[in-house]
Amino acid sequence: LSAAQQSDTQATMADSIDIQRTGPEGATVVLRGEHDAYTAGRLDPELSALLAEGRSILVDLRNATFLDSATVAALLNASQEAEQLGLGLRLLLGASTGHSVRRLLELTRLYELVPTGEDVTPPG
Repeated sequence: LSAAQQSDTQATMADSIDIQRTGPEGATVVLRGEHDAYTAGRLDPELSALLAEGRSILVDLRNATFLDSATVAALLNASQEAEQLGLGLRLLLGASTGHSVRRLLELTRLYELVPTGEDVTPPG
């Protein structure tokens, strides 16, 4: 593999969207690493599909280190869609959530628009 291909492979492994269906009515979407317009383009339809299945969603941002405005928009759109469907969408933060993620959520006031919880379990 070329250096660029290796870099892309490493980024793909570290920057991931993992979806876990939890019972018949729930789902957890885990965002790890950095998320920009590219991953937002994948995240948006995944969130919509889960909502179409009638699932409330927990978005786990405990291992997210960066979100851009496209990702915030995808989360906000999904939150509004969930509300219209009578479902829930919540964000979960933790000690390992990146400072830039917290700052962006604060600047965009997403905390005020989407229910957000804090995992206080010590890492490890």
